Amino acid sequence: MKTILIIEDNKSLREEVYEALKFEGYEVLQAESGKMGVKNAVMHHPDLILCDIMMPEMDGYEVLSRLREHEQAKLIPFIFITALADRSNIRTGMEMGADDYITKPFSIKELTNAINIRLEKYYNIQIGYAVDNIEKNLQSKLKSLKEQISIQKTYIAEISETNTRLTETLKDKETEMFEEVVKTVETSNTLHIFRTQLESELKNRAIPDSQKELLQELLHKIERIGSRKDNWRIFQLKFNQVYPDFIGRITRQYPKLTQLELTIISTILFNLNSNQIASMLNISPKVSVKAATGSRKSSSSKPVKAWLSLSTAFSLTGRGRL
Repeated sequence: MKTILIIEDNKSLREEVYEALKFEGYEVLQAESGKMGVKNAVMHHPDLILCDIMMPEMDGYEVLSRLREHEQAKLIPFIFITALADRSNIRTGMEMGADDYITKPFSIKELTNAINIRLEKYYNIQIGYAVDNIEKNLQSKLKSLKEQISIQKTYIAEISETNTRLTETLKDKETEMFEEVVKTVETSNTLHIFRTQLESELKNRAIPDSQKELLQELLHKIERIGSRKDNWRIFQLKFNQVYPDFIGRITRQYPKLTQLELTIISTILFNLNSNQIASMLNISPKVSVKAATGSRKSSSSKPVKAWLSLSTAFSLTGRGRL
């Protein structure tokens, strides 16, 4: 049921309109002054307002002006009831935002027709506002969805790029490991050939004892080299699995490090003691200790000492600081 607010200081006219609109099925509110009319409009928010122009204290123009400034009441359809037939007065009311006007005297049919037309227009306006709000919400959600999709695409692209780099890095590592294996195999084959030849020569009884001693000593050296190569190959494979980029980073930062110094740093980083290092490299534990402490004079001894102290922290945290 639609609610109509009547603002009219003429009691008889107000009550007549009240009874007529009640008969037409409207809920009707009454206000005998402009001030009371503004209060009722703000409080009850009617569907339409009928307002006289000529009233004491606050006329119809001021009522309309105040309601148009109020957020809750500014869109309520507003019809002036006026005895002023002058066009200037009608134009003033319309310019201020009135939706329509009815000139006294009027019939109930004229009044209800004007009310129905304004309510229908107001309903269409509300529908339009609702549609606009729905469109704005949809546009906002669509924009947000597009932004999320864009972020997801960027994230997927970054993942894809990272995956590509990791794949390339893995291929490079596999290639390096394959080349290392090939070198190791070639070295092992060469050492095996030498060892076979020496063993064959030692079986020759025609060789003097002095030469046999030299060949025996050479055979021992080849066996030690082979053992060291095997131990070092196994260590490198395990070390590269745990710290794949360590050697590359340290050699870039300290290019003057020798192979022995790199070996010592790597083994200490892997928490090997001097006996284990000596066993792996087939050298004396004293030699490994001297190499580790940088006792021999070298242009890179300071970096070695620094890395020996950092290697402990590196092995505890499991993360590099290069």
